[in-house]
Amino acid sequence: MDEDSLQAALQAHGAQLRQVERALRAGLDASELADLRRLQRDLRELIALTEASLASVRQSKLLAALDGERAAQDEAKRPAFPEAAAEAAEGPEAEPEREAGPEAGRAGARGGLEAGAALSGRR
Repeated sequence: MDEDSLQAALQAHGAQLRQVERALRAGLDASELADLRRLQRDLRELIALTEASLASVRQSKLLAALDGERAAQDEAKRPAFPEAAAEAAEGPEAEPEREAGPEAGRAGARGGLEAGAALSGRR
């Protein structure tokens, strides 16, 4: 139930309880009094439960409003360009490793020949 429905139910139950209490003061016979006392007890319990439901609905509304406010604050804190912010937080990019080109291959081959020559005793 929504807040307005619960408020209306509370008013209706309160009016019923007042009627029952007036009837109890009217001085009825014992069997009618027992029924009215039971009805009075049930209405009081119903009012308490309805009040608890109303408090729960109000609390849920308040929490939803706070969550919405928190989400809006988080959105405002979020950078417009998340990728740029992430890169800025990481610092300058390291230079990428150079690819092995023909010069790197020659130097490696020379180094390999020299090592092989040293092993065989020739240069």
